[in-house]
Amino acid sequence: MAINKIGGPTIDSLLYSLSKLKNTGVKSVTMNLVDNNIRLMDSTGTLVIKPNHVNSDDITINASFPHYDYNQASDLSFEANIIELKKFKELDMASIRLAEDLHKLLGYIGKLPNNPPIRDRSIFSKKEEYREALISHLEKINSTKDFQFFRGTQRINLISDDNQKSCSSFKILPIRVQEKTSSLTELSDEFKKIAKDLSEDIFLSVMGEANEQGNKEVARRKELRFHVGFFKSYIQLQAFCEINLNRKQSETTKSQAKILIAQFYPLISLSNMELMLQRAPRIYRLLEVANFDWRLLDSFEELSACFFKSGVKTAINFEIWINLVRTGKLISYDEELKTQERNRENKRIKIEIIKEYFDISGVNFDEMVGNE
Repeated sequence: MAINKIGGPTIDSLLYSLSKLKNTGVKSVTMNLVDNNIRLMDSTGTLVIKPNHVNSDDITINASFPHYDYNQASDLSFEANIIELKKFKELDMASIRLAEDLHKLLGYIGKLPNNPPIRDRSIFSKKEEYREALISHLEKINSTKDFQFFRGTQRINLISDDNQKSCSSFKILPIRVQEKTSSLTELSDEFKKIAKDLSEDIFLSVMGEANEQGNKEVARRKELRFHVGFFKSYIQLQAFCEINLNRKQSETTKSQAKILIAQFYPLISLSNMELMLQRAPRIYRLLEVANFDWRLLDSFEELSACFFKSGVKTAINFEIWINLVRTGKLISYDEELKTQERNRENKRIKIEIIKEYFDISGVNFDEMVGNE
């Protein structure tokens, strides 16, 4: 009855049009009979077509097949507007060069000291120059013992020194203490004392700034480790919820884990936890590329926790970036891994983390989950 109501020719026309559109790259077609428009969507955007004449008496039908027959000699009988999709920001050259250098560093990671040094800014003013010199030095040496001869680094200790002398406070000192003289041999004792005090403040400030760079580097490395530890614990907590708790409709182990965390630690910053959840899997995957050798992430100061969110932005960008680190080859966006493959990769990582959790707790993972 419904088909008879619509009419066979109309159904034929719709099916014929869909079959033709399949070969054009159009993914979806919607018709709005209230607004008298048709929307055709493909990978580039949406085309909106609206006829100028909505009265069926004004429409010329081709007798050979029921579809609109537009007279090319006259004006088009429809209006057309394109709504382009917003293009995401592709990987910039700085991120690409960093990935290429990380790939090179992977080949020499065994020659790095356990606690890689940081860049000496007085020798290497640019991060890219330091990366190039570091990789070049690693190419030439035979083992970690020879690394000490690399000039342009500063040692760093992940254990911070809480007893380090802090920057001195500003002092109020007299300005005039002697008559003007250009001879440094004729300085009064009071002048020497004040000049020494001021010089000491400058010395402590300059050295303190250099030390602070080391403190920032320590903080960067610790922050990355916090993310990885957090990620593993969060996945383990989800597995714990999976085994011990039932779930209502639309409830997930992820939401249950969040509720538990907030229940035991109500002062936790949930917004910060969400941000860490976005960064942590990417940090973990880069660490996995290096077979969990932290020296890869410790060597380049560009690898901050923030980089893994803002530096590569989209999931597609990250997949292309980490593939470049792993293989040294930059694939195109058309060659990028499909969403299904990305999901399979994420699932594999989660299973490995959960297996580690079961091994530590003395429970057989395979017996617990069965064939699943």
